[in-house]
Amino acid sequence: MSAAKNALPSDVVRAWQIGGCAPGTGQTGAGRRSRARGLHCGACCVSQKGAREEIADRANGHSSKFRKKRVALEKLRSVTHTCNMSHSRQAVFSLELEESQAMITDMRGRLQDYEAVREILEEAGRSKAQTADLCDAQLYLTKTDLASDAEFLAMVELINSQIFQSAAQIADFVDFESAAPHHAPLFVAGAKEKTSPLVGETLLVLLEIVRHRHYSFAL
Repeated sequence: MSAAKNALPSDVVRAWQIGGCAPGTGQTGAGRRSRARGLHCGACCVSQKGAREEIADRANGHSSKFRKKRVALEKLRSVTHTCNMSHSRQAVFSLELEESQAMITDMRGRLQDYEAVREILEEAGRSKAQTADLCDAQLYLTKTDLASDAEFLAMVELINSQIFQSAAQIADFVDFESAAPHHAPLFVAGAKEKTSPLVGETLLVLLEIVRHRHYSFAL
């Protein structure tokens, strides 16, 4: 009996103990019915315990899966938030870039306008200067001469006549007697060299050979 008791499952033995009997006691009738009820209650307890454990295991499994899904959802939300921020920043940068390009285009247009105005002002300045030159030339061309061409020719002939008369008087006034050749001092030679570009070689030769020390004209 002891061997048979040991061969039974521990859950059944525990159920018999709960029912108030033990295997191999030899009880019949009410004892058997009581033992049967104990076995049934023990089996029910075992089944309920197994069900509770299974439910707990499933609940734990679902809880673990739920936590994993929750963590994954949080990560997805974080990534989505980051992507949204990136898209927002990209949109802001795109807007700033468009504004900068529009500003550059506007500045280029203004620069072209300023260049056109500058060219117009420069052209106006040149036109004004040319107009002034043309006015001066027209005034010079339309100016009335103080004397006619014949009067100018008469004045030139008069000046030439006076020059010839002065030359004749000089020729009559100066004594062109040749002097004896002599050696001029060194300082005279230096003075001649420096004076030659101013008065000419011919006049220097005349001053050397003509007696002119008493004539203020020659001096």
